[in-house]
Amino acid sequence: MSIASDHLSLALGFDFADLYAREGLVRLDRTFLDYLKTGDAVIISSTVGASADQVTAIMLLAGVEAILTQPGTREMSLGDWNVGGGDLGGFGQ
Repeated sequence: MSIASDHLSLALGFDFADLYAREGLVRLDRTFLDYLKTGDAVIISSTVGASADQVTAIMLLAGVEAILTQPGTREMSLGDWNVGGGDLGGFGQ
């Protein structure tokens, strides 16, 4: 079964072509970061950078308050993730 793209739409002024263009992805990242507020809980999956105070974010997950405040339930399990928090080099502060 095939779904024609003219039946699907994206919000916030984005279209599917934006997902395939660097400029569109940069604008999407900026929109996401503008959505976050100071003090919002986030989970960051990253690689270690060239120095201890640098990381390359692979994934930034927002809206995670329930995961962090209700640990131990199956629905909120993070598996083997380390959520101990570390030095983020000033990110999010």
